[in-house]
Amino acid sequence: MTSSWCLVIDRQQNKVLVLKRSKTSNNKGQWDFPGGSKKGFKNHRKLIYKELLEEIGFKPPRLSYRLSIVSKGKRYHYYVYYKGHKVNPQLSGEHTKYKWVRLHKLNLLKNAHKSIKIFNKHIRE
Repeated sequence: MTSSWCLVIDRQQNKVLVLKRSKTSNNKGQWDFPGGSKKGFKNHRKLIYKELLEEIGFKPPRLSYRLSIVSKGKRYHYYVYYKGHKVNPQLSGEHTKYKWVRLHKLNLLKNAHKSIKIFNKHIRE
């Protein structure tokens, strides 16, 4: 299983984009980064571009691969996009809300998806 996530970061405000999952999606009501997991998907970069376009209606001109974490036998791939212009997410039915959260306050986010929890745990160690 491939699991790829993107931190869309606003450097000027030191904030990251998080999305709230809809009541009809898996992990309903949880906040997560854009991205996801797919069985049989081998190319992490293609997966994250597909997920970004699907979930926020935006395909960044470039992504930086930053981090790979193994947790409970599953590998999580994290990419970063430092926004240089306004990103106005056009949410799909998978998410109902979005917000920008200060990076150092991600660990305070209530009802966080494992993609955020695992990231927080790793960067805090």
